Amino acid sequence: MLSSSRVYVGGAVNPRALLGARVHNNFVGCLRKVEFSADTLRLNLIDLARTGSKLIQVAGRVDYTCPSGDPQDPVTFTTRESYLEKVKRNKSRVRCTRRWIWRVVNHHLDKGHGVECFAAKVCVSLSPLSTWQSNFFAVELLNGHIYIHMDLGSGAVKVRASRRRVDDGVWHELSLRRNGRDGKVGVDGQWNEFRTPGEASQMQLDSPMYIGGIGPPYAEIYIPPAIWTATLRQGFVGCLRDLTLSSKPVDIAHIARQQDSGAIKPSCHVIANQCGGQVSPCQNGGQCTEGWNRPLCDCSATLFTGPTCGRESATLAFNGSQHMAVWIGGTQGSRTQTEELVIRFKTSRPAGLLLLTSAESSSSDRLEIGLVAGRVRANVRLGDREKVLIYL
Repeated sequence: MLSSSRVYVGGAVNPRALLGARVHNNFVGCLRKVEFSADTLRLNLIDLARTGSKLIQVAGRVDYTCPSGDPQDPVTFTTRESYLEKVKRNKSRVRCTRRWIWRVVNHHLDKGHGVECFAAKVCVSLSPLSTWQSNFFAVELLNGHIYIHMDLGSGAVKVRASRRRVDDGVWHELSLRRNGRDGKVGVDGQWNEFRTPGEASQMQLDSPMYIGGIGPPYAEIYIPPAIWTATLRQGFVGCLRDLTLSSKPVDIAHIARQQDSGAIKPSCHVIANQCGGQVSPCQNGGQCTEGWNRPLCDCSATLFTGPTCGRESATLAFNGSQHMAVWIGGTQGSRTQTEELVIRFKTSRPAGLLLLTSAESSSSDRLEIGLVAGRVRANVRLGDREKVLIYL
């Protein structure tokens, strides 16, 4: 004989407190046609809940449809150029005045670098770079560690969130909470607290949020110099799932399907032994090494470039009386904390300038690469300090 006065569907506020229950987790998923029948009693519980019956008490926000995907479904970013763009539903300014929660579980990453998430509000005018004001938030992986970047408009803060490397091929969980200027960030349950400088306590973002990368290659996005992986366009390579913003799950698998990016795959698969076939995936003599679900081709000893060394490199020939000038950063120039330069050359002369950067302003900053007595020398000058980086 079953004696009952209440039926719980999907769980409870505190499932561990349910008398006699042996399952202590609430259900995650979709239910269809939930009926309770006993003797002459027959109740369609879903219909009663949808119509607001007084017999039914609904806790939390329940959707009476089953989405095509699960917000927890993972996606795989297969290249450093791939990214997702989460656009706000309206053009109003987002004000994060109380609490802001972000959670993502990441998997693996080539070489331990990559920007995972970037959102910004930038005020740009025709004034010197030093007067630009910005609100931004970013998460990046650098040298295998997770870093949080945040600026509420009165100064930026950079916090290392992880205590050990996370580019180890297993799932990790990142959580961030902010209340005004105070915040804390945790990786796998280990928390660090931080505080943003200045007086500003509101985050105002009016641009899309980019996930896994920094957006289109030539988009007019101001990238704060402190976010090194964004400056170098080193996007995230690996798996992401379970992204939550302000307690609301974000279905990144659905966004990936909408944007139809061939470089972002559903689910999370590991494809090993990319270089072990009879035919190397790297063409024209490129050297193959194992990457995350893809081969990595080193084309430095070839005349080709591209992901598989299949595209012929552009070549310039100089006779000693020629040069080429490239203007970077438009009328504002550029300010960077990190650079990545790759030059392939051949010559029979023992001396010559290969590359030099300079500023139109009174700044003496420069980066110079040249040949001296048949050897490569690279030196950098920042302010009144100068250092030789390479002399081979």
